[in-house]
Amino acid sequence: MENKIYPKVLVVSHNAFSTTSNMGKTMAAFFYGWEKENIAQMYFHMEFPDSDICENYFRVTDFEMIDSIIKFKKPGGVLGENEIKLDTSSNNLATGIKSDIYKMGKKKKSYMYSFRNLIWDSGKWKTQEFIDWIDVFNPEVVFYAAGDYMFSMKIAISICEMKNIPLVVFFGDDYYFNNIHKGWMLNMYNKNKFRNEFMNLFSYLSSFIAASDKMLREYNSVFHKAGYAIMTSTEIRAEEISHNKTNEIKISYIGNLGGGRWKSLREISECLKRMGISLNVYSGENRNSILKELNEENGILFHGSIPANKVNDIIKSSTIVIHVESMDNINIERTQYSMSTKIAESLGSGVCIFAYGPKDVSSMEYLIENKAACVVTDKQNLEAKLMEIINCKELRDEYISNALRLAVNRHNFMENSELFYKIITESIREKKGHENENITS
Repeated sequence: MENKIYPKVLVVSHNAFSTTSNMGKTMAAFFYGWEKENIAQMYFHMEFPDSDICENYFRVTDFEMIDSIIKFKKPGGVLGENEIKLDTSSNNLATGIKSDIYKMGKKKKSYMYSFRNLIWDSGKWKTQEFIDWIDVFNPEVVFYAAGDYMFSMKIAISICEMKNIPLVVFFGDDYYFNNIHKGWMLNMYNKNKFRNEFMNLFSYLSSFIAASDKMLREYNSVFHKAGYAIMTSTEIRAEEISHNKTNEIKISYIGNLGGGRWKSLREISECLKRMGISLNVYSGENRNSILKELNEENGILFHGSIPANKVNDIIKSSTIVIHVESMDNINIERTQYSMSTKIAESLGSGVCIFAYGPKDVSSMEYLIENKAACVVTDKQNLEAKLMEIINCKELRDEYISNALRLAVNRHNFMENSELFYKIITESIREKKGHENENITS
């Protein structure tokens, strides 16, 4: 890789590079081995980066955009070295009322959705400072990590047009088929506008990367554009396994409990309790309505959040790690084409995976197709399958072997970054080729 010429890539995304957030980690993995001076990032969330993958950042937040309209202040700016927070437990700067506003925005209420897109459509983000920053860095390609707001798509395309460079897009979740805007007229208006902007994005982009095979197939079919599926990269840690010497069965779940996942965990814990086994749950969940369900009476030992650098310790000390998806129709629609980043970590861990969720979501299909986990898609079979996997070490070892093989084939840092490098460089080459054709024609 030392002889490669790494092009200058401008990353446009809602979140900064991170060692803790799912999107932040996924983006950082793409640039494995990349020269950091050839990476710059423009992002929109009120947070500091905490990754050493990049040192050149320009941040513009919603609150700065509001101030630019109301108080005529120039929004955004280049981050200084002291604002890149390495080795920190939290890089989120949104507290108090600002944190509450962000939480409200995540609910995608139609009026908030419209208002947010409207303030960004003012174009106030394109300050002279930003233009100068872009000109100094002089990117050769924009890599856009797509979100479910129209304004970021427009910004990514605007920068490409400004610099006459190609656009490569990563879809970590599905935003086209997932109908987050339901019901009354403003919702439908937002959905139609978003879909039009989404199609415009596809007509402009040079190439795209999907987070799952299922998403890739659907997007290829609908938009007739060639793309790639790159799974989240992970380290292979099978040699580090250190199970409890007493042979005590330890079953663990690590991750968020949103999207109805806690309900699936409760169904698992009820079965385990009848076997005299507790389910260990590690999560930063703080909603009282959910926390009250996570107790020993329900067969759950809730440990709260753990630092990112302790996750692997918990996994390798477990006999079985749990992956769950919600069984309700609303959340099935939301997760149908997505792939949890936690799956990659589990596949490469050398620990057996037990997965429970609907059969037609990407994560379950992926694990079933590759026989990489004990997968249950029907509550009726849940207890019997749990008992089988707990009592049969040979079966666990078989799933572990398949999972490690899959991790090597699809979640390898080196191979995934090689493919990403190929996608980026080919998009630049094709863009220059089209320009040369136009000159000679």
